[in-house]
Amino acid sequence: MAKRDWTKIKQEYIENDITLEELAKKYAVSFSTIRQKSAKEGWTTEKNIFRTKIEQKYQEKQSELLASEASSFDNLCLRVARSAVEIVEKQIIYLQKKTEEQRTDALIERQVRLLEKLANSLKQLQSVGKVALGENPEGKEGERPIIIDFRGLNAKDND
Repeated sequence: MAKRDWTKIKQEYIENDITLEELAKKYAVSFSTIRQKSAKEGWTTEKNIFRTKIEQKYQEKQSELLASEASSFDNLCLRVARSAVEIVEKQIIYLQKKTEEQRTDALIERQVRLLEKLANSLKQLQSVGKVALGENPEGKEGERPIIIDFRGLNAKDND
């Protein structure tokens, strides 16, 4: 009777997707012998534990990868939001100067509407920035809303 490396056979069963029947054929061992040895030594339990550990490692790696991707995306959103806020801020300053220079009701009305749109854009950008920083975009806790005073732009109040 040939001496078999049962440690190798057991390891192959535990670490690979192979059945006891396939192992019996591969190593020329009767199925009943390999089944009894497997049952006595708890190969199936070890195989399940091994697969569970592999699955856990896979999930951990996937979680790390997704967390890294999410962080990169949040950083990108934050950079874009900051850049857009700067653009909106410059446009607001420009419109305020233009309004002071040219005081016609139609122009002021149009610029006030544009400033309101810019303020709404700013609010949306603030929300994107908050989400990217992991904050609540609703701002229920410690909210610092953006307040823009348009009263100085009303032609009737300044004439």
